[in-house]
Amino acid sequence: AHSPMRRIRELVNAVQLAYPQDHFFDRFAESCREDPAKREAYRTYDDALRWLDPDSWEILKSKAVAHFRNHREGQLKQGFFNQLNESFAYRHLVRQGYRGVRILPEHGRRVPDIEYLEGRWRRHCEVKTIGISQEEIARRASGKAFSNVYVRLGDRFFSKLRNTIAAARSQIQAQGTTGLVYVVV
Repeated sequence: AHSPMRRIRELVNAVQLAYPQDHFFDRFAESCREDPAKREAYRTYDDALRWLDPDSWEILKSKAVAHFRNHREGQLKQGFFNQLNESFAYRHLVRQGYRGVRILPEHGRRVPDIEYLEGRWRRHCEVKTIGISQEEIARRASGKAFSNVYVRLGDRFFSKLRNTIAAARSQIQAQGTTGLVYVVV
């Protein structure tokens, strides 16, 4: 039987080993038991992580640990979770029937996140995460209640989406291939 959240627990252990002074994951198991929303969020990641082949898992784990301290005020551990989002794209590609799907390691230069085969052609997938806006961070920090703020997405969101996709496409084209831009919002 599959042990619950095995890969997430392995990742939490790796983070705690790398950053013993960081308390983000203190009481992780207890807080997941006490908070159903938190448990569900991490289960969602674990489900995607379980699709990764062993090499891709090791690469993604090391990328996530390396980016663990990358964040901005109001969006803690943003870089860490952005790395984990690559597992959603990996799972999507496998479910679509692509072969040779693998997470690529970082080499200092900009390379796409995932490589896969479409027939006999090598393709690349760049995963981009659009996080919450500075406006939303301020809204959350205010302690005030807001309603219907996302009924209509504004021009700034669509401009950011267009720019994000354009940047990802140029990263893929720099490899001399085509592929897929996978956006997590």
